[in-house]
Amino acid sequence: MAIAVEVNTLYEGRNDSIAGFFARDSMSGRAYLFHSGRVGGGAKGVKKDALVAWADLQLQAVLASDGSYKEGILVMPVSGRGAARPAIAYLQSIIDFKAAVRSGETQTTQAREKERKLREYFDEFFGRKNGQVTARDIDYVSRHGEVVKALQEWRKSRGMKAGHRLVKSTLLDLGVAKGSDLVEAFEVKTSATRGDVYTGIGQLVVHAQSPECSRTLVLPGDETLAKDLAAALARSEIQVQLYRLTETEVILL
Repeated sequence: MAIAVEVNTLYEGRNDSIAGFFARDSMSGRAYLFHSGRVGGGAKGVKKDALVAWADLQLQAVLASDGSYKEGILVMPVSGRGAARPAIAYLQSIIDFKAAVRSGETQTTQAREKERKLREYFDEFFGRKNGQVTARDIDYVSRHGEVVKALQEWRKSRGMKAGHRLVKSTLLDLGVAKGSDLVEAFEVKTSATRGDVYTGIGQLVVHAQSPECSRTLVLPGDETLAKDLAAALARSEIQVQLYRLTETEVILL
């Protein structure tokens, strides 16, 4: 059986040639495993940016003790019930990516353009500083891919019109397109805080420009959406889809 990826870590210190590293949330003290995204395997095209773009993974900027930043993919919390689920999903994304490399899917013009946009997007926001976060927020981020996958399966189950297809990009979590036109747009957020809702509204308005395109903001169902935010979504004709995370699954409400 071939190895999908090795995530080695140091006992202490920093060495950027080692792909795995741990980071601690300064508010909760909880530790998380990150991976640089560098994957091996020998095949041409098996590389970090191609993996992140093809699998729609999220790069995070992590503040190091010396004040510098290190980029990585949040793999999993190192403890807690259900902690391994995001790690399993990450490994599967690497397995699927390597299969896509072998089949040539990652070498298409569309895939290469997606990779280019990913790097431009992340470089633009690298090093940005967020407000206070909680361990719950970080855990939701680590399961973002699960939510998007569940959303994709949910949308498939509702049926697709002839000529319509599901699409994803670095800038938008999920969409339905007819040809090159976006007819449905979905953006997943890990909280219903003002910052996340503001960002979600902006993404949906900017990237779903056609008046005929339906827009949906996907939010956790265990949070209360402020009345003025709900009113703003209604004025912007943005629907809300709620979800709930359990230890073993994502439930679309």
